[in-house]
Amino acid sequence: MFVFIVLASFSAFVLATGIWVYRSKFQSGKLGLSRHHQKDWSSASKASPVFLFEHSRLTQANAAGLRFLGQKKTSDMSWPEVRSVLAEIVPQIPVSLKALEDGATVYPEQIEPLAHHLSIEQQAPFTRIELQFGDAFNPQTPGQECLEAPFPIWAEADDGSLLWKNRAFNRAGFAVHLKDALRRRARSNSNRFSLPESRGKAPKHYRLVKKKVAGSTIYYAHSAEETVAAETSRQDVVQTLGKTFAQLSTGLVVFDSEGNLVLFNPAVIDLFGFSAGFLSARPSIESFFDHMRDNRMIPEPKNYVAWREQIADQISNSAENRFRENWQLPNGATIRASGLPNPEGGVGFLFEDISSQVSTTRRFRDELALSHTLLDAMDDAIAAVDALGRVVFANKSFQRYWKVDPESSFADFTVTELLNAMQRDISPKHLGRIARFLAQSDKAQEAHIACLRIASIAVDLHLVRAKGQLIMLRHAVPSEIGASPTKILTT
Repeated sequence: MFVFIVLASFSAFVLATGIWVYRSKFQSGKLGLSRHHQKDWSSASKASPVFLFEHSRLTQANAAGLRFLGQKKTSDMSWPEVRSVLAEIVPQIPVSLKALEDGATVYPEQIEPLAHHLSIEQQAPFTRIELQFGDAFNPQTPGQECLEAPFPIWAEADDGSLLWKNRAFNRAGFAVHLKDALRRRARSNSNRFSLPESRGKAPKHYRLVKKKVAGSTIYYAHSAEETVAAETSRQDVVQTLGKTFAQLSTGLVVFDSEGNLVLFNPAVIDLFGFSAGFLSARPSIESFFDHMRDNRMIPEPKNYVAWREQIADQISNSAENRFRENWQLPNGATIRASGLPNPEGGVGFLFEDISSQVSTTRRFRDELALSHTLLDAMDDAIAAVDALGRVVFANKSFQRYWKVDPESSFADFTVTELLNAMQRDISPKHLGRIARFLAQSDKAQEAHIACLRIASIAVDLHLVRAKGQLIMLRHAVPSEIGASPTKILTT
């Protein structure tokens, strides 16, 4: 019995010692596996994350592994939690560690050049996992192509600490101003940031692109100098145009492709009484015209909804469908409104005060109508021929006497048609003199056709070359009202 107890105690001691030695060797990376897979924990590359599991629970991880997981110290994480992070780099890793056989395994089984892979050493219940980054992309240590890149590249851990940077990063002076620049960028919610000028050099502008990799973020800073220069040039052009448009008496408003006001000149305020604050707030095109309607700045359309849709369509329509209207404002002014769509989006509107033009045109038409009325009331037959050979006017006496009506003609009533009407009663000799004078070949300012006798009735035809090459034909109508002219006798 005593011997049995001694043997049992000795066996337990040997078993405990074996387990202790085994765990020590496993944790130190010496499992008695093939020489190719024997690695000391401390000798593992600092850039390679290494993890130790016991019964699928994470028990240890090196510094690179902690950074990869975004942890500051080893926590009681399960394999599924760690796997979800590792799968972003190597998707082919096993779902469960319990299904693995003892020994060394590499995932994926067929390793492509420059690809990432996972080395797993299993000795149940312990598992050692090491993530090997391919040379194509390493979030922890840069490759030569990153170090020699012509633009700044750097990596930061999730806590904001700098993991590595390339040579362009140092040359650009990012180390001094980077944090302040990134804070300003975060506040402005922009993908662009600028480094302040130093040693008399102009500020440097960059466009930032970042890529999130488990445990770190890779930043790429591309030069934005050309973009900034183009924007500066555009702003200069806009300012120059603004100063030019400010001198115009024609009102101008420009809306961008989103339908918001981006430019206006003072003439718009003078024409419609806008407040500068309203226009400076960049109202939409709908708000702009709603404001004009509410304040009675424009005449009330018959269908305001359809009219406003027509206005809004100017942004998307081509230049062929231009908007143009004349507005009679309540204050008596007349405004010509024109829409000028931009094929690439946006629209401009011109508002021109044509009150004086409309007044002049109206007054001219009234005077012309009065002149026609007075000429129609005269007994003499009067007609006018312009420089293009068109009969532009004939009073009632001329129409009755020669039985012509130029105003009712669908096409232009020409000299040829006039001479055809007159040749029935005028001799070829006199008709030829009239034709030569009307054809401008005769440069005389006026001419008298020798007394024409129509049935012993004298008709004196007087031709006068007026301003603008307008020729007036005039003769007295014989006293026999309604008498038709007879064949003119040649004298």
